[in-house]
Parts: sequence; C-alpha cells; structure tokens
Amino acid sequence: MLPEMVDRDFTQVSRELAALGITVNMQEEVYNSDIAQGNIIDATYNEGEYVEEGTIVNVSVSRGTQIVTVPQFTSNSLEEAEEIIAEQGDVLILQEEYTSHVTFDAGVIFDQSPKPGDRVAAGSIVTIFISTGLENEEFRMPGLIGMPLDEALVIIEELGLLLGDVDERNSNSHPEGAVISQTISENRLTLPGHTINLSVSLGPAPTESPEITPIPEGSTADQTVPPGIPERTPEPPVETPEPTETVYTPTPEPYVPPVPTPSPEPYVPRIPTPSPTPIILPTPSPTPESQPYQPPLMPEDVEKIITLDHLNGNDYANVYISQTGTGMAIYTIYEGRLTLDDLPYEIPVKGRGTKTYNVYYNGQMGQKITVNFDE
Repeated sequence: MLPEMVDRDFTQVSRELAALGITVNMQEEVYNSDIAQGNIIDATYNEGEYVEEGTIVNVSVSRGTQIVTVPQFTSNSLEEAEEIIAEQGDVLILQEEYTSHVTFDAGVIFDQSPKPGDRVAAGSIVTIFISTGLENEEFRMPGLIGMPLDEALVIIEELGLLLGDVDERNSNSHPEGAVISQTISENRLTLPGHTINLSVSLGPAPTESPEITPIPEGSTADQTVPPGIPERTPEPPVETPEPTETVYTPTPEPYVPPVPTPSPEPYVPRIPTPSPTPIILPTPSPTPESQPYQPPLMPEDVEKIITLDHLNGNDYANVYISQTGTGMAIYTIYEGRLTLDDLPYEIPVKGRGTKTYNVYYNGQMGQKITVNFDE
C-alpha cells in the first residue's frame, strides 16, 4: 500500500518506496507557490493504493515560488509595458493608474511600484502610473525675485512653464546668483506652456576711485581740479623775524630713583599638543532581529537549528533566508550581515513536517536547506 506522497520531500519518499521495491521517477519540476521546493506536487498513484513490487511511480516535484526581477516600465506606453510582460512569460500583473503630469506626455508611464530591479514573487501586481498630460488650468504666477536661480528653475519646471532667456546684470540689492526680475510678474494669471524670461544678479558693480593730478610745488599754472575736491587758496607769505641772541640757562632735572629691572623668566619651550587619535569601534556582529513576516506558529511546532558554515565564497555577505508558505506568502526567517568570524552561525526555526529554506548571499541564491521537524 502506497504511503502519502503529496507535499512530502521527494528524496524521503523515494527512499521509503525503494525499501518496498517501488521506483519513484521525477517526471517534471515546476514552479508552485503552495508546495515547498523539493516536495511532490502529484503522483500517478494515490495514497493507499496497492501496487506490485517493481512498479514505477511518476511524480511532479515543486521548484518553489518563482522569484522574478521587476523590469523598467517608465518612459514607455501601456502597450510597450504589456509587451515587456509578455516577453517575461506573463509572470507579473499590470495595474494602471492615470493622473496629470507637467513633464510626461499623455499616455507615457512616469512612475511604477515596485521599482525596477526589485525582486518579487511571480504573479505579483506592478502598479504603473500613466500621464494624462497637462491640465490647462490657469494659475497665479509665484514670485521668483530674490530666489536662487536653481530653485527658481525647479518651480518653473513643476508649473509646466518654458524657460526663455536668462540674462545677467549687476545689482546692489540682490546677491550674486539671485533672480532680480521675471517677465511673468508675481500673481499674474498664466497657463502651463508659456515662456518666462529671467534676469540674474552678478552682484554689485565694482567702484573706481577718481584720478587726482598732483600740482607741482611752487607752480602758479592753472590746474584742473577734479569735481568734489575744493579749490586750494594760496596762503600769503609769512615774514621771518630777525634772529635775536638767546642766553640758555639750564634747568636742573628732577631726581628719579632707578627702577629695578625684573629678571627675565626662564624660557620654557612649547610642547605641541598631539592630535587625538580616532577611536575605531569594532563593528558588532549582527544578531537576528524579529522579522515582520514570520510564519504562524502552532503548539505542535518543533524547534530545529539551521547552521550556516559558509558565505558562498565571500569574506562577508548580506544573508537572507526565506521560507515559502501557502498561497503567495514568502516568510522571512533571517536577514542580516555575517562575516567569516561569525561562522558557524546557528539560526533557530520552528515548524512541523518537512520545510525547505532558501538562503541568499548578497541577493543571489546560494543554497537550499531542508529540515525534517518529525525526525
């Protein structure tokens, strides 16, 4: 009598039936989100049937949930996005949302979720945002004067306006690089697609000092006096009195007691203060944290240990371990950064029956670990 085979590990079932003289043949491997990778999906004989020794039982084995990379849909049309999906085998589902956009023309995809390059399960929904073009509604022009040019350009693009000429000139009231005038004045009603010209400040104009021509001493020639400088009036000649004989009588100087000279302080050379040596703290080894997508636990679950003894040839790696549940659910068992110093690294898991865990190193599938919780 044949035992239960569906949703059981292919290797284990093959071993049990081989002991009964029955051969289990893997006929095909297919993706299946409900059956864990390596488990039997269906067989040519059912549980409880009686077969003769030497019978061959053909089975289909699950490859687990298919994980695909999200392609880029932005800047494409809906028809082009559907062709991209078809080339991937229709493993993703497109969901459209339409909204106006000032940059992208009508019918062009301007955003998507999940983003290009994200890895998701086959059958996941990808939302694409399709532009309906500009909404030709009047709006009041905001003021750009005094704003840095780069910020003003961002606002102009967001409003759907076209940038015309940008000239530069000196300004004493605005710093260099600031907008000093705009052709569509502030609070004026305008529409997307109109052209706006800007003037940008070069800062204050440089000032020049007036040149002054020196007048030669004793010259009576007319000289040109620069504006703003008062004209010099010649002073009348001063008569020099005849010298008279002066008798010098010395005045005795007052006595000033000597002030003792202080002894010089000994020279102490300055010792340079050494620069502080930066302290490099060791990076702590990651510890498994509670994950938001753990499989539901049951009272009869058994705890086992998964041991990682390599990092797929790397000195360190970002490790991600997942388990495929029922439906489209993918449970995160562990996610963290490990180095060779952390090995061997033990991770507790709970469950019942046989479970297969997918181990990714730096985003690449590295190994599959099968745990039999019944042993």
